[in-house]
Amino acid sequence: MPITYTKSKHDAVLTLAGVSGDQYNRKALLRSWKARETKSHWGHGFPQTGYRMTEGGGDELGSMSFNQIQYHYRYSKKPIRVHKEKALNYFDPEDNLKGFIVHTAANAPGNTANDYGHTGAFYKVFAQGTARSHNDSDLKAYRHCSGSGTCTAVSAIKTQEDEYEQLARAIAEYNLNPGDKSWPIILKNKKLADCKSCEYSIDVRNSADKFNLPYRTYIWKGGTYPANLTDENGNSDPKAGTDWCFAYGENEWMEPFDVKEPGQPTRKAKFEDYKKKAKRDKNLKVSCI
Repeated sequence: MPITYTKSKHDAVLTLAGVSGDQYNRKALLRSWKARETKSHWGHGFPQTGYRMTEGGGDELGSMSFNQIQYHYRYSKKPIRVHKEKALNYFDPEDNLKGFIVHTAANAPGNTANDYGHTGAFYKVFAQGTARSHNDSDLKAYRHCSGSGTCTAVSAIKTQEDEYEQLARAIAEYNLNPGDKSWPIILKNKKLADCKSCEYSIDVRNSADKFNLPYRTYIWKGGTYPANLTDENGNSDPKAGTDWCFAYGENEWMEPFDVKEPGQPTRKAKFEDYKKKAKRDKNLKVSCI
């Protein structure tokens, strides 16, 4: 089984996000991911007892403990080959976490009709090198902003996903494939209700009670200033004829503002609502780079 998410890739993620320190190492990321699945291995359920196995709601056959790997992947009459060959005991907490790693990093396609293969999300994204192109001329740049409002400098977007975006999409795909687009384009086109795996990934990586990376904010072209734009003194404004942009990223996607329209029920804002709001409010317009 190849190494997929290497230390060098992880260090690149931290550099892009503008953070450092042992609290952001790969063990901490795994611990945060485990906490999203469940915070315990033994001891929950009703009545609560230290001898009760924690099971998840991921499938009707009972997924177990931290990693929620479906029970039949390992213990059915027709298990996935990589889980069968590794012969881990998922009732043991340490083996359970190893099984989580096996599932994300595996490259074991099935060879026959009765040989059930599996290719893990991390193998697809990191070992196969499937960084996706953004293919959106309105996507200009990004920055990372913490909950306190502190933001890194704006950086021009690359033509395809960087390590931060690959990690975001890989964690999402472990939960459920979010689609065939790059990470920012997925967020642009899908609402929270349409991409639970996106919420899963952002929660693991960015929530304060988990890995606590600063959210990534994307900078998008919203329009062009009028050619005859003037300042408050009636003089020609340097921005005249130039593009203006607005911010929309992971935090906005997770916590959209309410939209109230005449005769319509209140709904949550989507990408186009942020664009319209910035078009009306000059204070929401930002430099494109």
